[in-house]
Amino acid sequence: MRIISGHSTAWAYRTGTCTDKVASRRCLTRGERNIVRDDDFTCVLCDGRLPVRWNFPSC
Repeated sequence: MRIISGHSTAWAYRTGTCTDKVASRRCLTRGERNIVRDDDFTCVLCDGRLPVRWNFPSC
């Protein structure tokens, strides 16, 4: 483990992985990005169902 240099704060350590994993999905109706919380695959804007599988386009 080493301290991240540059613009990061002194308390940030590089561990090689994220500390919290975040699931996100695109709403098929509105095209909005959503963060999936507590396995609730519901769009926060339209209450539509979000896909279970990743559905963002590749870079």
